[in-house]
Amino acid sequence: MWRSFAEARSFVHTLHLPGEPEWRVWAKSAARPPDIPTNPNRTYADEGWVSWGDWLGTGSVATYKRSHRPFEQAVKGPWPSDDRLGPDIGGKTGPSDLIV
Repeated sequence: MWRSFAEARSFVHTLHLPGEPEWRVWAKSAARPPDIPTNPNRTYADEGWVSWGDWLGTGSVATYKRSHRPFEQAVKGPWPSDDRLGPDIGGKTGPSDLIV
C-alpha cells in the first residue's frame, strides 16, 4: 500500500533531490521507505501527478513543456537594456518566456 500522493510528495520534498536522475539512484537504495513508489509518475498518474519538478519540490519544468511567446511577440520585446545583456547574449538575463 502506497502513501497518499500528498503525503509521499511532502516526504520527498524533505530529501532535497535536485532531479530525476538523483531520484532514480535514491529510489533503488535501502533508504526508500516501502510505501514510497519507485515510479511515482506511474503510481500517481491519476492521483495528482504533475511533473518531476513538482514531485521533487524543485519547480523545474522540462524544456519541452515550457511555454514561450510566439515569435512575432518575442521580436517586439520587451527586451532588457543592453548593459544587462553584456557581451554574451546567452546569459539568460532576458524575460523568462524568451529563449535566448
